[in-house]
Amino acid sequence: MTVKARIVPENLHTALRVRDFEATLRFYTEIMGLEVLRTSGDAARPASAWLPGLQLVRAAEQDTAEKGVLDHIGFSVANIEEIVAGLTANGVALEAPLREITQPNGQRLRLVFFRDPENNRIEITDRT
Repeated sequence: MTVKARIVPENLHTALRVRDFEATLRFYTEIMGLEVLRTSGDAARPASAWLPGLQLVRAAEQDTAEKGVLDHIGFSVANIEEIVAGLTANGVALEAPLREITQPNGQRLRLVFFRDPENNRIEITDRT
């Protein structure tokens, strides 16, 4: 089965694990001028923050020297079911089943994570 992903470019992002979340967030917001689009976790100490094209993941306790700083590459698509079907048909294991969440603004988001042949973690999302 050949699938053609219909990428939604405005939602592409790269996720980075960071040890000093607050300093890194200040760098990207105050120096780079990126806007925080949303956060997850405790509002006083977020686990993640999404900025245009970038997600920062709090990783103060992780050994990034061993694991690296790249958490995952995110693609936003308009045909997630087709892509998931193609992945599973080709023996690609999903980290968890396709799931749906509702963001604080009410927008629904379907997402799934898997690994590419080089073991890079990939996320695809479909925003409805």
